[in-house]
Amino acid sequence: MMRASLEGIAAGFAAKYCTGSDFNRLEAVLQETKAINDSESGHDWERLITLNDDFHGIIRDMCQNDYLINIIRSLRTVDYSLREISFNLPNAVENHRNSQTEHSNILNALKEHDSQKAEELMRRHVLAFAERVMDDRIIPGLTREGM
Repeated sequence: MMRASLEGIAAGFAAKYCTGSDFNRLEAVLQETKAINDSESGHDWERLITLNDDFHGIIRDMCQNDYLINIIRSLRTVDYSLREISFNLPNAVENHRNSQTEHSNILNALKEHDSQKAEELMRRHVLAFAERVMDDRIIPGLTREGM
C-alpha cells in the first residue's frame, strides 16, 4: 500500500513536468514490452523485469522530487523478487499483458498532463500487481501494507 501510494504521487507530479522526450522514452519501453509479450517464441522474463523497472524509473525521475525518488527506490527492492515469482504463476503471460495495458493507460494520463488520473492509475497498477502475486501459498506473510 505504501509503495502504491508513493508511486501514485510520483506519477501525479510527473504529469505536471513530463515532456515529449519523456513520452518518447516511455513509448519505446512499451513498444519493446509489447513485442516480447506478443512473441510466439516465448517470453524473455529478465528483459521484462528491466523494461518494467525502466518504465517506473522514468516516471519516478520525471516527478522531480529527490526525496520521493529515494524513498520509492528503497521500497522497490522487494519488487525484484516479486517479479521473478510472478513469472511462475499460472497466468504469467496474461498478467504481464494486463500490466502492459496498465502502463499504456498511465502513459496516456501523463500525455494528458492529468495528475489525478496518472496518480490513481499508477496506484491501482501497483496494487493490481500485488494482488496477482499475493497468495499465502506463494509468498507467506506478504501484506498489502508492504506494497
